[in-house]
Amino acid sequence: MKHQTLHRQLRIWTVLLIVIPSVMIMTLYTFVQISVVQQKSLEMIGQRVELQKILIENWIDERREDVRKISRLKEFQEADETEIKNILGLMQEGNHSFDSLSYINKDGLFKISTFSGGIRVASVVAQPYYQAAAAGQDYISDIVIGRNSGLPLINFSSPIFDKQGIFQGVVLGSVHTTTIEKLLRDNWIGHTGEILLVNREGIMISEPRYTNILIDKGMIDPKARMKLKLSDDALQHIQLGESGIANWSDYLGNKVMGAYQFMPEYGWTLIGSISEKEILNPIYNQLAMMAGTTLLIVLLILPCATWFTNRIKKPIDWLINQSNYIAAENYNMLKTDQQLATFYEFNLLGETFGRMGDKIKQTINLLKDKELLLNQKVIQIQDINAALEEEIMERQEAQAALYRLNSELESKVAERTVELEEINATLEEEIMERQLAQVELQKYRLFFIHSRDIMLFIDINSGRIIEANPAAEKAYGYMRDELLNMRITDLRIEQEDEFLREHINLAFKRGITFEIMHRRKDGSKFPVEVNSIGEQIGSKGIVFSVIRDISERRKLQSEIQSQVEVAGAVQRSLLPNDYLNEKLAIRTIFRPLTIVSGDFYGYRWTHDQNMFHGYLIDVSGHGVATALYTSAVSTMLNEMMDREQPWSLARLGELNRYLCDNLQDNIFVALIAFSIDFRQKRITYWTAGINQALVSTRTESGQVTIPGIFLGVTETPKFGTITLPIQNGDTFFIFSDGILEQLPPKAVDSIGRFDEAYELLTDLTAGNMKDDCSALCIEIKGLKPFPILFEYSSRKENRSVRGRINHLLQNLAGNRAKKIDVAVGEAIMNARQHGDSIRVKINKIGSWLIIRVRNSGNGFNGNDKLANLAATGTRQIFKNMIDSERGRGIPLMLAWSDKVLYNRLGNEVMIINHISQ
Repeated sequence: MKHQTLHRQLRIWTVLLIVIPSVMIMTLYTFVQISVVQQKSLEMIGQRVELQKILIENWIDERREDVRKISRLKEFQEADETEIKNILGLMQEGNHSFDSLSYINKDGLFKISTFSGGIRVASVVAQPYYQAAAAGQDYISDIVIGRNSGLPLINFSSPIFDKQGIFQGVVLGSVHTTTIEKLLRDNWIGHTGEILLVNREGIMISEPRYTNILIDKGMIDPKARMKLKLSDDALQHIQLGESGIANWSDYLGNKVMGAYQFMPEYGWTLIGSISEKEILNPIYNQLAMMAGTTLLIVLLILPCATWFTNRIKKPIDWLINQSNYIAAENYNMLKTDQQLATFYEFNLLGETFGRMGDKIKQTINLLKDKELLLNQKVIQIQDINAALEEEIMERQEAQAALYRLNSELESKVAERTVELEEINATLEEEIMERQLAQVELQKYRLFFIHSRDIMLFIDINSGRIIEANPAAEKAYGYMRDELLNMRITDLRIEQEDEFLREHINLAFKRGITFEIMHRRKDGSKFPVEVNSIGEQIGSKGIVFSVIRDISERRKLQSEIQSQVEVAGAVQRSLLPNDYLNEKLAIRTIFRPLTIVSGDFYGYRWTHDQNMFHGYLIDVSGHGVATALYTSAVSTMLNEMMDREQPWSLARLGELNRYLCDNLQDNIFVALIAFSIDFRQKRITYWTAGINQALVSTRTESGQVTIPGIFLGVTETPKFGTITLPIQNGDTFFIFSDGILEQLPPKAVDSIGRFDEAYELLTDLTAGNMKDDCSALCIEIKGLKPFPILFEYSSRKENRSVRGRINHLLQNLAGNRAKKIDVAVGEAIMNARQHGDSIRVKINKIGSWLIIRVRNSGNGFNGNDKLANLAATGTRQIFKNMIDSERGRGIPLMLAWSDKVLYNRLGNEVMIINHISQ
């Protein structure tokens, strides 16, 4: 708007001052009205939906009561079919609410029906309305397709009982969904509003307004009009099974809004909706009228604004012309007595502007006179400045020459000064280095002379000693001059030059430390430790050796070794021996990495011989110090086992706090403890660092992990615990980490066979182990031997369980064990084909061995298969097995067992064999 005229701007602002407030008012009005109308519409729809819900529930209650009244009539209780037929016909004619009424006898057979098409399906035993009636309950169905009519129906049923309360049949009333649609359409709103009824899947029970439009457009199949679901957008915004309000798009793409109510008793949802366009059209019409009124007001005001701006524009144009004359210095054209026939303020402005023009004209004439005098003075000043500039130039040239000479002199002085400073610094560094070298040389000389260790400098080419310190003279008994005439081999017991050359080469590469025997002048021998390093000094290769007499060290080491062996023997004597009685067997493994071990274990019975407690610990580190820590911790654990209940998370916490206060920072303890309760038939583990164990029970087979943190590591540890049921023949193995780290898979597979597993572990620890190795191997013996139960689901467990079953059959069945094992294996393979979870139950009653194999699947009719095979004969069975690669499981079970039976469901097979006592 920079170049627009005042006239144009006044017109624009006049329009804006009218249009902008009008637009704001219309916008605010629109938003408020839309919000109000939407709220009122949703309230109205919600009220209609609530009313419709009440109407439908009342209508359903009426139909239910109608059917219930019919079922209680005397003729129905007495099952008088002739009277029943007459009553149903009269009821159908008098009550048009039902499309058909039917009587079903107590055997579930349609006997009488008012359906015009006749009875097409006789038996309804499997139908839910018959099953509900048989249970003594009324029944209301969801929308179903009639088995006789083929039409969408809602079925109402009520049971019939005679006077003695005996079930006699069912009264069934069927209502077409069109009846509900009529109820719903009575409450449709406007031109687009509707109320629909949908089931849990969103399928419309009543047809919407636009069904015929969708059929005409080919969007749905006319035959599938009763399977029409809500639109995808509606299903996203409407929460079926709840109540609320929502906005969505219907199948035609129209934006609709509405409310919905859930009918929990029937699983239906009532949805009322209306097009947003229909409720907002009145608002849009009002908005258009307001916009037209605003435009008319603008058109009426524009002529008035033009007249007003012209009255203002005339004096402003006169003032602009007068200003242009002043700017062009055309003062003769100025008019100082002009009267502006407009507003008073503009006349006053014109008079003021005229007086200002006179003043400007007078001032300009005065300025011209002054300008002439000023020009004369300027010429005089310019002459004086020229003379001064010449003088200044001469002085600047002289000063520059003087500066140049001074700079050259200062540069030469600075260069000479730097040279002298560098020479002085070099001399000072040389003097300092020589002084330091002399000090260091004096230090090394003092060290060389006064050291108690023997020090020799040896020529690498000849092996001759070129310098020896006083400690060498004292140790060997030779004078210095004698030593300097000797070779290093003269001091060694071994004289071979190849060993000397090898040691010299290693000394030059990286230094070397070794032990060897040296000889004194008197011929006596003594052990020494030699530390040698090679260095090139000038043109000569020199080896510097520091030699220490280690006779006392060897003697001390021998004494310590003897004491450690005694400690190892004591430690082994404190360990409990292998144990066997009628309740359990314990076999142990104890393999220290050195003479003493950081591992330890212990176990004992309670006084009543019903609880057996034990533990295994692994203290970090090796050697005597670790063994002492192990002894202290095992003593505390043995004291804990003297209590009635030695192990608990609280007591382990107390032990951990004590160890945190008393162990060194780099020492910690790994523990696994156990209690076997023979009354409760269970074993409980507590773990603190030893977190794995091998078990073979009816519920677990393989490696079990029980997380728990080490003792002595933190004040707030988390220990692990687990309880497992036990039965006769179960095995349990706990180890220190020296075994766990190298445990082979075959050891895990064999845990169900106690002796074999123990032998494998013994062989494993007999080799070169990297850590202390300890193990407790436990077998349960003192429980009732039968029945024995195995339950599992994974293939990995299958291999372990099959091994335990094989071992058990060998002990029970003798020569027949292999054939019985094959039969059981085939039963297990068949079971795995029909279910994931397998249960094997083995029982022995007298001389009969009974084995049951059960799966979690649906099973099959195994007894029919057994009957067919029995009719075929054993010889033909084996011939068929040879010809076919499949289907051999049941024939093998039948051939190698005395008796094979399946249960009614076909998911459990029983194999019976007679064995010797």
